[in-house]
Amino acid sequence: MYKLQVQAKNYLWGRIGTNSLVGQLMHVDTNNNEPYAELWMGTHTSGMSHTENIPLVTWLQDNNLNDIPFLFKVLSINKALSIQAHPDKQLAEQLFKNKPEHYKDDNHKPEMCIALTDFEALCKFRPLHEIIDNLNTVSCFRQLFTDETVRDFVDTPSKDTLKVLWSEFVSLGRVECNIVNDGSDITNVVLRLAEQYPGDFGVFAPYFLNYIKMKPGDAIFIGANEPHAYISGNCIECMAKSDNVVRAGLTSKYIDTETLCNMLTYEPANINEIITNGKQVSGYCKEYIPPISEFRITNINLPINKHEVWSTKSIQILVVIEGDGLLKCDTQELVICKGDVILLEPEKNIIVRARSNNTLNVYCAWY
Repeated sequence: MYKLQVQAKNYLWGRIGTNSLVGQLMHVDTNNNEPYAELWMGTHTSGMSHTENIPLVTWLQDNNLNDIPFLFKVLSINKALSIQAHPDKQLAEQLFKNKPEHYKDDNHKPEMCIALTDFEALCKFRPLHEIIDNLNTVSCFRQLFTDETVRDFVDTPSKDTLKVLWSEFVSLGRVECNIVNDGSDITNVVLRLAEQYPGDFGVFAPYFLNYIKMKPGDAIFIGANEPHAYISGNCIECMAKSDNVVRAGLTSKYIDTETLCNMLTYEPANINEIITNGKQVSGYCKEYIPPISEFRITNINLPINKHEVWSTKSIQILVVIEGDGLLKCDTQELVICKGDVILLEPEKNIIVRARSNNTLNVYCAWY
């Protein structure tokens, strides 16, 4: 077991100082007014973790261990992130070859988000009838499109006509948001986005995409070519190690409208098909197993003085989200507390115990 030194990212969309969970995990001073958006754990070159002042990738090589195929994060979001999608492996290779200034590697980037607090996101296209309802009832949304495009979609709702409608949407320039607040969830989130990104067409994205309100422990898996945007809250995020993001809206970064429109699946989904709660494998242990090989996530949430035992199948990275306790491996014992990040070697038997005066909540990423 080795304690890792990890990096925080101070992106402007992050929560401020100790109001940020990332800031709390980094033990920032109460007077700190910087945004703390992300905590990075792994071997990504833009946020390399270290152990005993040695880059983690070097430590793995020195110990004849494979590189870690995932990037493990904690996010603390104050301002919505961009509308985006991630390419599959084949498209990632093409983008890296043709646009290396924007796409820095040739890997795909499937990811999973697990809510640590109340969390909001946009994810996947709504059922088509819901988009039609929004066109029929929200005049300023309807007015963004040509009559022909709307008529074709309403008369013949399909992936093809949705693609035409979406393509027209992401090609818009600046737009005005003149929505009257009717108190509904969807109107509320549109107005909040309009306040954060005035004039950006992306503020209307909730009329296309499912608006998801997650509770702690809820998770969403985002596969290749699926549109999404994180809006607010704290979460665990794990992904295949890549920087490939294709954006359109709610951003000042590079927007690749053509690629985004051509890559999306345009597969509608119901919210209850998107949210998962993981699999309870013991009284205190829950696993989240996405349909990919690069990562798995385990949550161990221990009451006072309780313990959990497991065996590591691969290298694992463990982060303490709340509380403190004791970690045991063979003859080694390690006191752990909120913010600690621990590297666990493969083929080891691990015992983690909450102390007699505190609970303990940890997340582990492995593969």
